[in-house]
Amino acid sequence: MSIIRRHLYLALIITALTLQAICATVDASETKSHIIARGDMFFKLRSANHVYDKAVPANIINALKLYMEAYEAGETSAALIIKIMHASYFYVTYTDATKELKKAQVTKAIEIGDAGLKAFPESAGINYWLAALWGRWSRLYGRIASSRNDVAIKIKEYAERTIELDPSYEEGGGYRTLGRLHFKTPRIPFILSWPRKKIAMALLEKAVKEGPDNLTNHLFYAEALLDRGRRKEAEKEILFVQQARAEEENIVEAIRAKKTARHLMTIVHDKDDTKQNRAFGRI
Repeated sequence: MSIIRRHLYLALIITALTLQAICATVDASETKSHIIARGDMFFKLRSANHVYDKAVPANIINALKLYMEAYEAGETSAALIIKIMHASYFYVTYTDATKELKKAQVTKAIEIGDAGLKAFPESAGINYWLAALWGRWSRLYGRIASSRNDVAIKIKEYAERTIELDPSYEEGGGYRTLGRLHFKTPRIPFILSWPRKKIAMALLEKAVKEGPDNLTNHLFYAEALLDRGRRKEAEKEILFVQQARAEEENIVEAIRAKKTARHLMTIVHDKDDTKQNRAFGRI
C-alpha cells in the first residue's frame, strides 16, 4: 500500500470513528429526551385514580424514577432539575407515602436543587422550588430541626430571589411563598424580627394579582384577611376557590384547596376569635 493510499485509509478510519462518536452522542441525547418525555407522561397522570385529596403514588414515583434516570445519565439542565423538584414536592405533599420516604425524597430533591443553583443561579424555577421544598422539609422535620437549620431564612432568601428574577413565576409563586412565610412565622424580638403580618398582606395581594387563577393564592390571601378581621373580603376569596373548576391533571391539588376553603368558610361564619386562631394553626 502506497503512502498516499495508507494516509487516505487512515483518514477514512478517523472519519468513520468520528461519525460513530457523533452518532452515539446523538443517540444518547435522544434517549435521555425520550426518558424525560416518558417521565412527563407519568407526571401528567399524577392524579389518576386519586382517593379524594390523596394521589396514588405509583405515577409520580414512575415520573421521578425516569427523571432521575435521565439526571444520572448526565442530563443536568435547569429544566430537568425543576421537573425533579416539582415532582418531589407533589410526592411529599399529596401522596400517602410514609413520613420516612417523604423525608428521604425531599432531602434528595433539595440536594439536587442546591447543585443546580450553583450551575444556574439565575433560575427563578430552581430558587422557587428550593423555597417550596424547604417548606415541606420544615413540616416533616419539625420546628426544632427547622430552627437549627435556619429554614425560615432559607425560604425567605429563595422566595425573594424568585421575585427578583421573575415575579410571575408559578403564578406569583415568590410572592405567595414569601407572604405565607411572613404570615406563619412568629415574630420574636431580638431573635426573629423580620416577620410582619402587614407585609404578608401586601405580598399575598400581589400574588393574587400575578396569579388570579391560582387557588392557593386566594386561600392564603383569605387567611390574611381573616386575621385582620376583614371577613367579607375573605369570604369573596374563599368563594372563588369553592366555585373554581379544576382540570383533571390538577384535580388532587384542587380538591385539597377546596377542602381548605370549606374549613376557612366555617371560620368566616364563626364569631369566636379563639376558634379562629386555633384553626389557623391547623391550616
